[in-house]
Amino acid sequence: MTRKLVYVLILVFSVPSVAQNIDEDQVSVVKLWRDLNGSNQLSIHVGATCNNYDSKRLFAKTGYLSSIEVELINEENKVNTIYGGDRLPMDYMLMFYDEGIWFAEHNDVQAVFIPVFYCRPYFGNEMPLSYIVLYNGKRYMYHFDYLCKSDILGKCSLPFSKRELNKRVSNLPKELAKQFADYLWDIYTTREDLFPNHLIFRTEKYTKTRLPYELATAYNASYPYVLLDKVNRYLEEDKYSLARTYLTEFEYVYLVGELTVDVAGFYVQDNSIGQKAVSYRARVNTEREKLLEQAKFLTRRNQYQEAYLIYKVILEEGKPLEINDSME
Repeated sequence: MTRKLVYVLILVFSVPSVAQNIDEDQVSVVKLWRDLNGSNQLSIHVGATCNNYDSKRLFAKTGYLSSIEVELINEENKVNTIYGGDRLPMDYMLMFYDEGIWFAEHNDVQAVFIPVFYCRPYFGNEMPLSYIVLYNGKRYMYHFDYLCKSDILGKCSLPFSKRELNKRVSNLPKELAKQFADYLWDIYTTREDLFPNHLIFRTEKYTKTRLPYELATAYNASYPYVLLDKVNRYLEEDKYSLARTYLTEFEYVYLVGELTVDVAGFYVQDNSIGQKAVSYRARVNTEREKLLEQAKFLTRRNQYQEAYLIYKVILEEGKPLEINDSME
């Protein structure tokens, strides 16, 4: 990776999380790669997401204007778009997962496929899906309504033929249009695909596309920050049961292996994670307040792996359920 790419990522990760002062879930992503157009920077910001991982209902699922802003800049061109806001149907909000983005190369230039999912109070047999596609200085927007069987795990399909689908995406270069049509036809086959939890993107069918050479990603989101911030708050108040509840939620969403945190597909492959946990454990009894401050600082820098380790060992070494440990 070039020095320029590293520098941009450092700038992104050094920005404090937007979750500190808002009541809505937000996601910001920067992706960097190189292709025939030179150095590419893709920036995405989604306001008021309704992502399907918030089992604690920390963020509102209705009443906010959702929008997604996308910009791709490289040495040859610049393209941007904004979708959503008051142009969405009433009671709709956007659901966005960085893990759902995929790439396809055509003539040595990367095409970026960005799926946008939806929340609304009630889904009948119709499940909407939108796509923003960026390729070689052009922006393409697509909307599809899948028809699904009524049960929760019901099968879904597009209400027209594969030939018709090919026509609808034919404004893309032919090779990309075929890949896109095949993906739409083969991948989104259940309600879970169209109203996803981010864990679904770890399943095999979502792992068959190739990533650009030297792809680097910076990711900043409200939800992991808010969960760990609540753990910190309750540990400061000696409310161990509540702290444990929110850390368990964090583990359910973001833990992929023993002590290994994966936020949006980015995790630390570090054989010394276990040793770091041991070193934190040795400090719990003598430096607990310092560890809590350190974890808060790490969380603000989106270094969720290290913050999680600190909270994990404090809870393992900490007190049992306190008498005053009651729900908010």
